[in-house]
Amino acid sequence: MKKFSLLLSLFILAAVFCFSQNTYYEDISFSYLRSPLQPLSTEFKTYAVIANVDYAADIASQKENWQKSKEEALQQNESEKQEYKEKSLGNKLVSRALLDEEKPKDIIIGAKYFSKVYDAADVSSRIKFDGYEVSTSSDLKIEVILLGFEYLIEEDITEKTKDDVTTKEYSYKISYKHPMEIKLFDGFDEEINYSELANFKSFQTKNTKKFSSSYSLEKYWKENKISYLSKLDEKVTRDNLKTINNYLNSQFGYSTIEKNSAIAMVKPKKFEYPEYFNAYEQIFTGYTYLLDNKNDAVNYINEAITNWETALKESDKENKKARVNLKVTAVTHLNCAEAYCWLNDFQNARRHIMKIKMLKTKKYDKKVEELQNFMEDQERRYKASQAM
Repeated sequence: MKKFSLLLSLFILAAVFCFSQNTYYEDISFSYLRSPLQPLSTEFKTYAVIANVDYAADIASQKENWQKSKEEALQQNESEKQEYKEKSLGNKLVSRALLDEEKPKDIIIGAKYFSKVYDAADVSSRIKFDGYEVSTSSDLKIEVILLGFEYLIEEDITEKTKDDVTTKEYSYKISYKHPMEIKLFDGFDEEINYSELANFKSFQTKNTKKFSSSYSLEKYWKENKISYLSKLDEKVTRDNLKTINNYLNSQFGYSTIEKNSAIAMVKPKKFEYPEYFNAYEQIFTGYTYLLDNKNDAVNYINEAITNWETALKESDKENKKARVNLKVTAVTHLNCAEAYCWLNDFQNARRHIMKIKMLKTKKYDKKVEELQNFMEDQERRYKASQAM
């Protein structure tokens, strides 16, 4: 009897699995023109980038002061050695016995790292403003202000215990940053925007490799300090300029963006799903037309939505054997929500996202979150374009 019950249970489970509908995704890659979050006046057609590296004068002054201090310290050391040399043997013995004075040693002054002064033309060449033509006689001027590389160094000691034996590891923790600012001017040199990116103000941190003794760390640092800091300087500067370029294009530019979308499909088993295959062909064409043929793109996307919305009328979330069961319902809402975003119909996009959330299945939480973030960004950009 028990054997029969087990076989019956396995049969029922297999039947449910066979009748339940399987979904999968087909990827579509396409390009579209992204609108800015802060559209500029339509009068602007051309731009020029001006790199401001005025901190160069400060670096030159720092180097001069450092060299002067270094020479004074070396001269002082030479004077102390000469003064000691001229003392009589008796005075030397007295100084050592009573004053605990030792023979002056040669001082070694380690190298000091100064912020790189970057070439203004090279900095300017790294900024590409999408949707506008570069020109020396421009309508729009973009000033990128570099304030110089800054760093702090502190010894970092960590302890590890293994088999009741505690060992120490020594490294240097480097805190570093390169603050930058951005200004936009019109053709009459009137400032129209100022941006001070907050993350440029905060120090990033990086540790050198670790050593078993403070002496080994100091030896390593003496040999590698300049090259190590130079690489950090170049990296943070390069990264910040890339961030500035992305920021400018996101806020003010018209960028051609490459995007991948995963279109949910249903694998035929007991039922056929012709409307999903038709919708895929329509949405594929619609998305690939978004960049160059917006009117036709809208028509094809609407046709795809009609197919999906029609299928949703059959939705039976409680019946796993239904043609449009819970799983199929959820992925169809996902398809519709994204499609409505491209039509700037954010009310319907939001409606479909809410429908997925109401299904209370966590399987699609990540996709829903990504889609909602995309929808909100698209909606902000669309509203900004309509306010112009």
